[in-house]
Amino acid sequence: MQNFSKHAFAFALGICMVAASIFIIWQTHSNKVKEAHASATDNVSGFAWSENIGWISFNDTDSGAGGGQSYGVNYTVATEQLTGYAWSENIGWIKFDPVGPYPGAPNNSAKLNLSSEETSGWARACAGSPNGDCTGGVGPNANSGGWDGWIKLAKDSSDGGASYGVIFTKVTKEFSGWAWGGDVVGWISFNSQTDGSGVQYAVKGSFNTPPTVSDLSTNTVSVCASPTYQQFSWNFSDAEDGSTQTSYQLQVATDSDFSTLIIDTGVVTTPSTSRSIMVSLPPTSNLQFNTSYFWRVQAFDSLAASSGWANGPNFTTPQNPLPSVNFTWQPSIANISENEYVFFTDATNFYSSTQGWLWVITNATYQNGTNNTSQNPVVTFNTIGDQTATLTATNNVGSCSVEKSLGTIKTPLPQFKEVKPQ
Repeated sequence: MQNFSKHAFAFALGICMVAASIFIIWQTHSNKVKEAHASATDNVSGFAWSENIGWISFNDTDSGAGGGQSYGVNYTVATEQLTGYAWSENIGWIKFDPVGPYPGAPNNSAKLNLSSEETSGWARACAGSPNGDCTGGVGPNANSGGWDGWIKLAKDSSDGGASYGVIFTKVTKEFSGWAWGGDVVGWISFNSQTDGSGVQYAVKGSFNTPPTVSDLSTNTVSVCASPTYQQFSWNFSDAEDGSTQTSYQLQVATDSDFSTLIIDTGVVTTPSTSRSIMVSLPPTSNLQFNTSYFWRVQAFDSLAASSGWANGPNFTTPQNPLPSVNFTWQPSIANISENEYVFFTDATNFYSSTQGWLWVITNATYQNGTNNTSQNPVVTFNTIGDQTATLTATNNVGSCSVEKSLGTIKTPLPQFKEVKPQ
């Protein structure tokens, strides 16, 4: 009897220890909802939750889940593809890049568009597929129990019923929303913020989200006595804290498909505050006057991620430069006297047939039928002292002015008349 009591006690103690172990394992798993980490080769981690099948782990290399195999889900920014495996203790592997044919639209495996922050396509539970590779077909017997395993990440126009979808928020780097796995899996919540359960969990992405460029604009900067410039400007933004623009590439072409490049800056390293570039027109660049162009720009963040090409508005350069103003006069500065005729000669390069003149000459009277709008006026000065002359020349693009000092107008020498001695 005593031996029986000892055995009964040992058995009861064993039951308690097993129960305690189960509780510890459960508690550990429950705590891991906030502690899952991605492996070096996979950049999606954390847990999703289904009321039908429980927790779904997106990456775990050290807990022994998944039969002790390393697994994870990875996102590739360039292709927008989600690939790899998640793990459910109740249904096994869930593959995020299963091959088709797919059971309906859209005709692609799981994808994430970072611009819209929306997912699309299909994942698939692989419990009944050979070797867990999800290649068992789409028929009613593809997976065990007549279940095909398909999980849809977002509703599209072909669906009826409730709206659903999984999104990725670039600012928080967390997935949220709901996927639909049919009658077996049911609804899958990717973030505790959307299910109201009070248990903290989320599926997270540790990948670098690319920056964006927006508000592209261009304008012509015409400055007198300087080259004409075309200015290209844009705004840079990145959802990630501390990510700044470190370089850009700008291209200008005469065709919309950019097969004939006029300018290609290559990747230019620049201060993070730089959001524009000035390109001069002839003779110092390949841009020509009176020509229509297309342009685009891509910017890179501090982690070398590209925004991708963004097209700016088409533009047409001015027909020609502003006038290059110049003039001369005779007699020379040292020889001008009061009431003496001074002949001004326009030496402006107008670059067009549109030509106009406006003279401002201080203390002068116009002579020989000329006036202040004549190309080559003739004047006399009414007073002595320092005088200036300003010419404003106008062409079809605009006006420019040049002011010059004429020096000091002198008192004329007295007139002497030879008189015969008496």
